Amino acid sequence: MPFLTLISKESENALQNLKPESTTGPFGANRKQIAFVNIKPRKILKGHQTKVLCTDWSPDKRHIISSSQDDRLIIWDAFTTNKEHAVTMPTTWIMACAYAPSGNFVACGGLDNKVTVYPITSDKDMAAKKRTVGTHTSYMSRCTYPNSDQQILTGSGDSTCALWDVESGQLLQSFHGHSGDVMAIDLAPNSCRNIMTKEQEEQEYSD
Repeated sequence: MPFLTLISKESENALQNLKPESTTGPFGANRKQIAFVNIKPRKILKGHQTKVLCTDWSPDKRHIISSSQDDRLIIWDAFTTNKEHAVTMPTTWIMACAYAPSGNFVACGGLDNKVTVYPITSDKDMAAKKRTVGTHTSYMSRCTYPNSDQQILTGSGDSTCALWDVESGQLLQSFHGHSGDVMAIDLAPNSCRNIMTKEQEEQEYSD
């Protein structure tokens, strides 16, 4: 079969799969077809040398933090594409980064097993004021601030999630139950439950 004919046939099959199904019972009957959206890039931020592993928007909706395999943490002005801060970490593969709710701090970590917090100031050397909040026994895969600058929730390759107090570095609560690496964490809208996903597993906790 000619290559172009094969591609055309695969495209037609993919399009058929996107059409509403009529064999899924009451759930399929009420499902709306997904509209196609024409998405175009507004800005392209260039500065990392290798794969970007994580990004997060600042609460001011203007700044972005990114972490990469090149051991760099960069804070960008998304409007101008300028790099406002660039921090070289003591490890490669910075797998996680997150803005604090106030926008005054960022947290990050990766193969160093640590969650480290940096204050965002006018000083060029952010690393001089960094603080190590907590340490896992394996790499840190994800981090997020639950509802204030005072606590950080992390996920790790040691199969646990952990809630840390930023000021004291104390482990407030450890969450067990996964049999493999925790690769993603997220918060429910009411911030009272955490849902952590790894190979379709779920774990939750309440305040």
